[in-house]
Amino acid sequence: MSIGHAPNTTKVRRTMNARRRGLSVAAAAALALIEWIVVVKLAGIPLTIEEMYAGASREVGWAAVIVTAVGSGLAAWLLLAVLERFTAKGPRIWVVTAVAALLLSVSGPLSAASTIGVQVALILMHVSVAAVLIAGFTDRRQPTM
Repeated sequence: MSIGHAPNTTKVRRTMNARRRGLSVAAAAALALIEWIVVVKLAGIPLTIEEMYAGASREVGWAAVIVTAVGSGLAAWLLLAVLERFTAKGPRIWVVTAVAALLLSVSGPLSAASTIGVQVALILMHVSVAAVLIAGFTDRRQPTM
């Protein structure tokens, strides 16, 4: 009878975290795209923003929504990985930073959106992407706050 080796729990946890976080990034982007489809295609509201320095307006397209959500998710993942590597309070610091980043990101739609409806739609996209990432990146077995 041979005795097998127990799996390395640290390696298993890293793999599970990576899988969960990758799926969270994909889910955040998918949710933002669904919201864009509902607002632009179904409700017929063009997501027009005013560029502050150029004085021109442009529409937020589906590609910009996906790229922004994925880029934000990957940047958030990188920051969390660095914090986890160098401090025991990494997840707690990351959650506080993520909420602060969300609050800062909302200033964009508040200042650049052309109408109240566009402001609401863009703010909802920001909040939903942040909520998916925060929920997906945090380990529910360890309290963060």
